[in-house]
Amino acid sequence: MGRRLGLPFLDSDSVIEQRLGCSIREFFDREGEERFRDIEQNVLDDLSKYHHGVLSTGGGAVLRPLNRQNLHTRGKVVYLCSTPEEVFRRLKHDMQRPLLQVEDPQEKLRALFNVRDPLYRETAHFVFETGRPSINRLLNTIIAELDLDGQTSTYGQLPQAAAALIVTNTTVSPLYEDALRQALSGHYKQIHSVQLPDGEAHKDWGTLNLIFDTLLGRACDRKTVLFALGGGVVGDMAGFAAASFMRGVPFVQVPTTLLAQVDSSVGGKTAINHPMGKNMIGAFYQPQRVVCDLGVLKTLPARELSAGLAEIIKYGPIADMAFFDWIDANMDALKACDTQAMAHAVKRSCEIKAFVVGQDERESGLRAILNFGHTFGHAIEAGLGFGKWLHGEAVGCGMVMAANLSADMGLINLAFVKRLTDLIERAGLPIKGPVLSAQDNAGHYLAHMLHDKKSVAGDIQFVLMDGLGKARVSAAPQAMVRAVFLNHEGDLFRTRLTHSLEVAQLGRSIARALGLNEDLVEAVALAHDLGHTPFGHAGQDALNECMQAFGGFEHNLQSLRVVDQLEERYPDFDGLNLTFETREGILKHCARRNALLIEAQEPGGVAKRFLDGTQPSLEAQLCNLADAIAYNAHDIDDGVRSGLLSLSQMAEVPLFERYKILTLQQHPSLEDASKSRRLLYETIRRMLSDQVYDVIDTTRANLLLHAPQHADQARLAGPLVAFGKPMAEQVQIMKSFLFKHLYRHPQVMETTTQAQVVVRELFSAYLSRPQEMSSDFSARKETPRAVADYIAGMTDRYAAREHERLTGRRLLA
Repeated sequence: MGRRLGLPFLDSDSVIEQRLGCSIREFFDREGEERFRDIEQNVLDDLSKYHHGVLSTGGGAVLRPLNRQNLHTRGKVVYLCSTPEEVFRRLKHDMQRPLLQVEDPQEKLRALFNVRDPLYRETAHFVFETGRPSINRLLNTIIAELDLDGQTSTYGQLPQAAAALIVTNTTVSPLYEDALRQALSGHYKQIHSVQLPDGEAHKDWGTLNLIFDTLLGRACDRKTVLFALGGGVVGDMAGFAAASFMRGVPFVQVPTTLLAQVDSSVGGKTAINHPMGKNMIGAFYQPQRVVCDLGVLKTLPARELSAGLAEIIKYGPIADMAFFDWIDANMDALKACDTQAMAHAVKRSCEIKAFVVGQDERESGLRAILNFGHTFGHAIEAGLGFGKWLHGEAVGCGMVMAANLSADMGLINLAFVKRLTDLIERAGLPIKGPVLSAQDNAGHYLAHMLHDKKSVAGDIQFVLMDGLGKARVSAAPQAMVRAVFLNHEGDLFRTRLTHSLEVAQLGRSIARALGLNEDLVEAVALAHDLGHTPFGHAGQDALNECMQAFGGFEHNLQSLRVVDQLEERYPDFDGLNLTFETREGILKHCARRNALLIEAQEPGGVAKRFLDGTQPSLEAQLCNLADAIAYNAHDIDDGVRSGLLSLSQMAEVPLFERYKILTLQQHPSLEDASKSRRLLYETIRRMLSDQVYDVIDTTRANLLLHAPQHADQARLAGPLVAFGKPMAEQVQIMKSFLFKHLYRHPQVMETTTQAQVVVRELFSAYLSRPQEMSSDFSARKETPRAVADYIAGMTDRYAAREHERLTGRRLLA
């Protein structure tokens, strides 16, 4: 029926499954029917209010009185009536119907029919006995009975005047100006035009004056009609000119981009940019008509089309989850510019915006929700320079940031943030914000946000989701806003994997210079952090606390446990069959009590050195040092990029400051604040090189002094692979600085505390409900150790998601 009528189709059960993230049967089994009916009622409330098309509901939708009332009063309800026997014939092989998974499904169907048939008839406006006619015949009957054919609409009249001015740009003019002139020729005696330079960078006073110059030069009067032929920039400037010229002349929007059709052409906002902010100078001035020709969208570049899709997506999270579900299901058709899909998307977007604007034309309250994603988006545009990113690209990325902030404030769940992020990425839009400054990225964003029009008395106001399909305007704690940039850019920062790769790279370079075993160094470097918990040492401390009654937890010992026991690659034994030297290097640290246990099982083995005070192999010593070098370097990098440290603060670290000065002497252009990221990287690179060369020189001297003839002679009381004394002192100053200013930073401490809560509560949840773990862990008998193994293998993000799933609370993004 949807195809026959050219209307969008939705199935409420499919929408429910999308929102739940699982099948209805799985939800039934886990939560029960009553909880499912609650979810179904919310979905049907949304769909019956906002979905303009064909909707099919689940069989039990009529059980709730509110559902019956909403369906009956908000649309034409058709009951397709079949006998229980006919329904059984159709569904007997469908194993996804939870209510039919009984011993006698036919009897169950008869019982359901007896209860539901009166409710169906109470709700429906039309009842059709289906029997076994062809689908086409049944459709023809329904369409004829409901009188659904032949619905048409018109654009209405254009403003009357003697003259019109077409305001367009140099890109659009060759494509569509002649066609518009021809269409207007029967309405206006004189048709003038002005072609503006194309692009957001030209949305300023100078370009606006080109319109005024043309109006005055052509002796136009206050009845002259302006036609804005182009995208959002043309519409904004033509509208502002219309609002200003002779204190107001009529104008008509003829948007040629998707973004303009669904957003900027509707609502009466007109403006130009100022160097200190976007759209800072303008007026509210309504067009007399908005004429959308979907045919022009087929000539849009893919990037422009994606930018428009951002504004379409926006309406779902803030006002209409049924529309969001439809967009999610039809994204491929929208990207292909399918006429039917695009017509519905444009129409519904304009309906939502027109409704909101009708309630609050001058953005004193409700209308502000239409700026979802725009506070972050405008900061991106201003920070990069207007025109570097398209407006829709910045808004798409801004919506991801705003959704993360909404989730951090407990307003929505993490599952929807992921769903929205995935949809925005599928639309061809960026989902990660650009780094505006290596020195204080979050601070640069916040500085631009302070100029946002929604700021009140210095407080930045954000449009936040307030549940699904609702929004509100609210301030947010600055620490939470800064955390958005940390969490949002998390994939750019070091993980256990990237850190291990850096350790391996440093280790190989030093090993090659010293003639050591490069393969052994690389093996130890890549495996040394396999047992590290999520959230680093904070996670390890929390897990160790949980495991005190069960033998404790150490991440280095866990790394050895992974390669010795947990990996199952061979038919006859556990583990990876690694050499003694590799295993020894992996076990970087070990508490004495655990060393005694290992020594009892493996006399003279990998734990012996923790009891007699000797050193491991030269390769293992090298990996220990490479680990420390890489750790300090990437903590400086991450600290500066996140805004927790600044380059000026780093002057307290002599080793860093020395190489920053040397870098600037050789590359004076890096003084430019816009190149601070390059300055940071080059300084760290030089500092790393100096440490590497110091290790090589010092170790060579130690080897000459002690002259070990075989491996055992290298296991002396002190490490042979080492820094020289001056470098060791410099590195210690750097570590003390990082401890004071980064590791003990209030924001880091707050996150550390929350991370430890996550780990403790995960441990408690899995211990009481081991079935929540994957089957290879839940089936093990030693439950506490299995839980520790399971948690230790998680990434930060997975642990945060699991915690939210199991507790219903979101502590970390």
